[in-house]
Amino acid sequence: MIRQCAKVVLAVFLGGIAGAALARYSAGFGIDEREMDARRSSASIETIRHSRSEGADFAVFCFGFLRGMAHGELGYSTTLNRPVADLIRERIAVTVAEICEGLALAIVASSVLAGLTAMRISRVLGAVSELVASVSLCVPVAILGYLCLLLRVAPFWAVAACTFPHLFRYTANLLDLADRKNHVIAARARGVSRFRLHTMHRLLPCVPELLATLSLVVSIAFGSTIPIEFATETPGLGQLAWQAASSRDLALLCVLTMFTAALVLSASGVAEVSRVWYFGERGAE
Repeated sequence: MIRQCAKVVLAVFLGGIAGAALARYSAGFGIDEREMDARRSSASIETIRHSRSEGADFAVFCFGFLRGMAHGELGYSTTLNRPVADLIRERIAVTVAEICEGLALAIVASSVLAGLTAMRISRVLGAVSELVASVSLCVPVAILGYLCLLLRVAPFWAVAACTFPHLFRYTANLLDLADRKNHVIAARARGVSRFRLHTMHRLLPCVPELLATLSLVVSIAFGSTIPIEFATETPGLGQLAWQAASSRDLALLCVLTMFTAALVLSASGVAEVSRVWYFGERGAE
């Protein structure tokens, strides 16, 4: 657990600095669309340029940002004219709830459909499930967001639609592979009931792999919230990340990159620690 925490802290800082460097040295940094407004005076344009001078010297920015973090400050958003900490605090609950609800729905749907497919209760159900997973995988995430807006449903349905294909396909493949194992064939030959055969002999040995898959799906879920929240105008971290990337808000992008790295690595670390705790080193491998 200590090793996983150390990895998360190191990767978060390196990810934040790398994200800030990519934003700083990308084409068009320092250019504001407000400068193209012909109605503005030269003094107003100069004020806009001066307000966006932060990050011109990348080394100075990194030093100031890290010093501010040591004092509990996350910088100031030049785009939204507010402290970054206040923006994160206001929007984090919306995105976390969206991800949790979407993942819960996707996990339940994929587990049930993959289980019914593996138990071979209905071939039609398996074909329909595979078709739904394929269609969900092909539809762009932004389109799913606009569909939620048109159907007037919560955005977490779009998050569930984005993560369902990955969970369903991997779970179905694991269960199909487990069905060919010797202990499953022996249990079927001994007349073990269909439900016990599925839960104890197919599903339970696959739990370590399913935990690892779930940790990867967390990053997919968070990435999908960016176009979804932009399309549905949901005031969450995804919409904030879209605004920060569009305006090249260096401090805001740096913090959001660090948050993303912390979220993904924490999910991966929790999955690995859980596998070691429940199944030992052999299960973790």
